[in-house]
Amino acid sequence: MSDKLWEKSDLFCCLKKMFAITLKFLEAVQRNNNTERFHANYDLYQQEKKRFWKFVQQLLDYGKELNPNRSEVQLKQCIFRFNRDIRYRVDKSPYKDHFGFEIAAWGKRSGRPCFYFELRPGGSFVGIGTWRAGEPFESKMRKHAILYFDQWKKLQTSRAFLSYFGKMLRSEPDQPYALQEYKSMYCIKKAFPNWDNTIKNLSDERKTLRTSKCSYQKAWELIRLLPKKEQEYYRQLCFQKDWLWEVKITDDILLSDGVLDELKGALKLAMPMIRFLEKWLE
Repeated sequence: MSDKLWEKSDLFCCLKKMFAITLKFLEAVQRNNNTERFHANYDLYQQEKKRFWKFVQQLLDYGKELNPNRSEVQLKQCIFRFNRDIRYRVDKSPYKDHFGFEIAAWGKRSGRPCFYFELRPGGSFVGIGTWRAGEPFESKMRKHAILYFDQWKKLQTSRAFLSYFGKMLRSEPDQPYALQEYKSMYCIKKAFPNWDNTIKNLSDERKTLRTSKCSYQKAWELIRLLPKKEQEYYRQLCFQKDWLWEVKITDDILLSDGVLDELKGALKLAMPMIRFLEKWLE
């Protein structure tokens, strides 16, 4: 980060736009990610941090209107720190090159279904769902989704949700983070300790899918016995540990006056899915 990040004419232009200075600041961090340059521009960091926090507060207030489970969540519980934990990392860059927040019951990293936003030059995005929820949350959410499979499928295939968020992410080599998958049916058996009461209304094929001691390949064979339109959704429930949807937010949107409305709209679209995954809490 240089001591003089940009010319005065650039600054005047940036002041007219929502996150223009923030993006310039983060670009400077990407170029010179070191303590000396950061301290030289610490006042600018504080300014952009406050701008981001104020923006997040408006989204958090809106989220609390949509979902009562957010009523006790405070702003500081949602914001991720800017310093990186470099103790066990090869990359020793001391700071992140983005701002991020997560709106979830109990705050960030709680393992609950969440709404996540990352502000990064050229790579901003909104993410929803669950990531590395862990136990007991994972089993309970999975059990709820299986018991109410039709609603699980309906939420994903609704026109508004699908047109904005698209399909659930799958593990791909070019993913910036690893989406974990199970290699056996253990997770399904663990979610259903009482087989008779839980599966009594399911078809023979679905019952076999959940109770048989089978390998990864055998489980796929059983999934293919199900109706074709349901196979992808059972694959999610059987094998995926992480259930995530993601949509890119362009810099043009971040620089526009409508960025807050854009993210409010995304939060409103995401809330039915988040509420569904939280239903086991009630």
